[in-house]
Amino acid sequence: MTDTRDRNAALAATFERIAAELREGTATVYGYDVRVEPHLRERGGVSYTEGWLSFEVEASTEAE
Repeated sequence: MTDTRDRNAALAATFERIAAELREGTATVYGYDVRVEPHLRERGGVSYTEGWLSFEVEASTEAE
């Protein structure tokens, strides 16, 4: 079984590389908003030197 800490560390390192490329302008974000009541979601991807990262971000519900 894979050690979760190793997997988390590897993912963190990948995300750090992608973030650096986004800051430098060598990576590009492609995305669009999708409204799914009651939440707002953004789906898309990031094109970076090592490949493609797909994402879905869901906003938390607003306080009542």
